[in-house]
Amino acid sequence: MPPEHTHIPESEREISLEQWLATDFRNQYNKLVETLGRSVELANGKKTSILEQLSTGEVGIVDIDGVEYPLPKTDEYREKLRQEAEELGMTEEEINEKLKNVITIEDIIRENKEVNETKLKQGFTRLQMTPLGMPLEKLAMVLERTILAHAKAGKLFAVKENPTDPDEPLELDANQPLSKWDGWINPNLPEGQRGADVTGECVYHAVQLTKDKHGEKTKTKILKEQTKNNSPFAGWEVKLLEANINIPRQNKGKTKHNRKQLETNQTPNEYIQTLLTNPQYAHEQGITLEDWITLALTYLEEHNQMIDDYRGKGSACFPTGSYNFAQGGVAYACWNRGGRQAYLSGSGPRTRGSDSGFRSAVEVKRKT
Repeated sequence: MPPEHTHIPESEREISLEQWLATDFRNQYNKLVETLGRSVELANGKKTSILEQLSTGEVGIVDIDGVEYPLPKTDEYREKLRQEAEELGMTEEEINEKLKNVITIEDIIRENKEVNETKLKQGFTRLQMTPLGMPLEKLAMVLERTILAHAKAGKLFAVKENPTDPDEPLELDANQPLSKWDGWINPNLPEGQRGADVTGECVYHAVQLTKDKHGEKTKTKILKEQTKNNSPFAGWEVKLLEANINIPRQNKGKTKHNRKQLETNQTPNEYIQTLLTNPQYAHEQGITLEDWITLALTYLEEHNQMIDDYRGKGSACFPTGSYNFAQGGVAYACWNRGGRQAYLSGSGPRTRGSDSGFRSAVEVKRKT
């Protein structure tokens, strides 16, 4: 008899970096662009979306200071430019001159091939493009209206453990689908100025969660540095996330390619120190609140499920990449069944819980 073949879930498959770039990466990129460009209806009847038409004719985002940033480019985009140039009869020299400054996501991933190939084997196969420059206030509003739209359509379900699990509808507080801590979005400030990213109270990727020695930067400073350094992804952060959407509970993490999944029941401070000191988590960073919102939004649009449902199959998340140093709060995000809403909250750096964990990401960036 022929040997039996066990089905391997997509999240468990191992493929080479080039195979991933040619297949999964390209498919994920196109889906992301579609999702981020999808419009939502506001309470006043108007529509908005994350992506918008820029003054250059390109598609991208507008940051907290009104500066425009186009979408990060791909090899497919560069191939299209080359074809157009060839059709215009341009010489190879002219085409190369035209394309020399077009740097793609794939270029940067290949530039750090060894690191990214290792992380791919460890399960970091989910592409994410986070519109970091976009106002937190607007990004949260898009998530809130998307949750409401899914509930109205009867497509708001709890996150699943397995794809074959039955749909479990979630109840929603339609008056407040998203609870927002005033340390992130202050309702007492004028509209458009409510976010801690605008006031400068939020710093990103802090290595110490203390008021005076957080060691990291405001959104404004990050955006200025990206522009100064001619970052190909200015206004954005491109990252690789673990394909497994549910944060494992304590003693439930799996080991893959010499890396054990980070589990619940550690403090934000402990998670940060683990990344800084344990070699198996090299090149990883805690996600930001913008990362979490983008992940929650895209996963909801893909699967009709809300991530980090800690009373269901998921766990709450500490996005340690966002820290309000003025109030001493690190980000805490989840779906709260009791409140029937998503939570963008804050927590103390020493808080721990058996139902609260951590997501890390691998940023796609140039070698330093």
